[in-house]
Amino acid sequence: MKGYFIKDARVMWHNKRLFFIMLCVMLFALYQSGAYSFIIGYVTMIGILFAITTMSYDEYDKSIVYLMTLPAGRTAYVVEKYVLMLGCGLIGAVLSSFFCIMRYRDAAMQILIETAVIYLAMVLFQFIMLPLQLKFGGEKGRVVLIALLACVMVVVTSLRDILSYFFGSYEAGIRVLDEYFEKILSMPAVVIGMIVFAIYAVCFAISFLFSRKIVGSREF
Repeated sequence: MKGYFIKDARVMWHNKRLFFIMLCVMLFALYQSGAYSFIIGYVTMIGILFAITTMSYDEYDKSIVYLMTLPAGRTAYVVEKYVLMLGCGLIGAVLSSFFCIMRYRDAAMQILIETAVIYLAMVLFQFIMLPLQLKFGGEKGRVVLIALLACVMVVVTSLRDILSYFFGSYEAGIRVLDEYFEKILSMPAVVIGMIVFAIYAVCFAISFLFSRKIVGSREF
């Protein structure tokens, strides 16, 4: 697995200019707009996309054929991609939150909370994204991902109609959701943490099993 990490690190270092450009854009946007929530999400996503490019390179130069013959095996390849994506996303979140805190010291706690929420949301996004990339490859995977995001946007924009259909009116649906959120927030912090951990553990297990099955059954 160490060899996989070294290979991917070299691939990402090859794109270092793009990384520095994105860093400059982040700093400029931070000092001009002050929208640190957007900046944290933006840089975290950039870190994830940097990890995804390694799979595109594997497909582009056909090195995936050689990688699948290494003693480490296909499962190690899948594990390395998960660690790489989660690690790159975490680095992006930590780096962006650091600069945001340096700029807005008074809002440090708020920035840290938003960073944690954004990163956790991005983790779920990664659990969906990685199996799609392994299944469809670089180009088709991006098309499928865009279609998936389009479906999510349709659901979000149709939220008023959905709540009205199930609860009779939009306001009634909002009240029901508020009651559920209040019940969840009234639980002890330890219980909430255990529930969140269990949800993420199940999502990771499902995503990993799908990814391992996809890579294990692929013919190169």
